[in-house]
Amino acid sequence: MKADDRARLEAELAERAVAVPGVAYLSPNLLRRLTGRGRSAGGVRIRDGDPPVVEVWIAVRTDHQAAATARAVRGAVRTASAGVPGLCGAQVRVVVSATA
Repeated sequence: MKADDRARLEAELAERAVAVPGVAYLSPNLLRRLTGRGRSAGGVRIRDGDPPVVEVWIAVRTDHQAAATARAVRGAVRTASAGVPGLCGAQVRVVVSATA
């Protein structure tokens, strides 16, 4: 997948994830926070593989259940990535990194 295509898809998936009720914001992964390096669309990263992996880091609002919110984000991202070339059958991993 080309870098431009990956960046566009990460941004689209980030929009879907942040629209889920209970998501306060997307947060970059810990490595990016510590080093200031890395590439992702504000908390979403697509990793090539068989199958590809979409990683999403979220902060959950304190008035929402973290597990239920993570499941909803996983479902929204799976739905948005279904049928997208290069993401067919992708695993979606959601990490709750904070509450806000």
